[in-house]
Amino acid sequence: MSILLLFLTVCAGGVQSAFAKKYSQKENCGKYIFYGISTFFALPAFVIQDGFRFDFTQGVLIYSIIFAAAYCSTLIFQFIALKNGSISLTVLINSYSLIIPTFYGIIFLHEPFTVSMAVGLALLAVSLYMTVGIKTDKGKINLKWLLCVAVAFFANGACSTVQKIQQTVYDGRYKGGFMIAALLIVFLVLMLFSFIFEKDVWVRSVKSGWYLAAPLGIANSLVNLFVLILSNTVPASVMFPIISAGGVVTSSVIGIAFFKEKLSGIQLAGVAVGIISIIFLSI
Repeated sequence: MSILLLFLTVCAGGVQSAFAKKYSQKENCGKYIFYGISTFFALPAFVIQDGFRFDFTQGVLIYSIIFAAAYCSTLIFQFIALKNGSISLTVLINSYSLIIPTFYGIIFLHEPFTVSMAVGLALLAVSLYMTVGIKTDKGKINLKWLLCVAVAFFANGACSTVQKIQQTVYDGRYKGGFMIAALLIVFLVLMLFSFIFEKDVWVRSVKSGWYLAAPLGIANSLVNLFVLILSNTVPASVMFPIISAGGVVTSSVIGIAFFKEKLSGIQLAGVAVGIISIIFLSI
């Protein structure tokens, strides 16, 4: 069952970036309303999972608020990164963020740190240098992209870590309530931002982006739901690297096949080294 859920998590995670990248190519469309719609479509999965009841306790609220802040940051800054750079490289760097909950598992949950993990970290550093710390045919990688992908990196890592902590503290309970509260906060914040900053493009954004936002939200809800379920059965130091590696492969294939991205030979090698590093981290 865990293997199936890991596979479905990888598939759902991989297609998310494709929907966001496609929308980012549209002119004069708002990002807040797009992700507001996607968040709305992410809610039903947790309502269903929670049995159409709000299983919640006051102590979970702080985790929902922290998750909501990190989740909003991930959505917004990854969107800007996708708009200004490669889908393959954006997802590659973002996938590395899962080393944050991995190390949380090692340091605070006393999960083992092995030689293969050390090798994986070394290869990860090499991959970062090959994909980011180099020059492309058009010069150095866009600084705006680099800054945004860095913020998304830490925010995404925080999301997964908060999920792991909440499930550990509450012994696997309140999955639905935790995520419903968090997503409601995200939805309200994004909609408020859209009305304040995007009122001139609100109608255009809805018309041109809802059909991309809806499947994005559904896919995202499945990823978060499966991660919460797997957190109770699979060690963080194993689960997150596997999800990372699968996401990198999926997004790289999508970027090349559907968005005609052309990475340099060194960058392609860097992606390959990154995948290998994540595999070592999961051994």
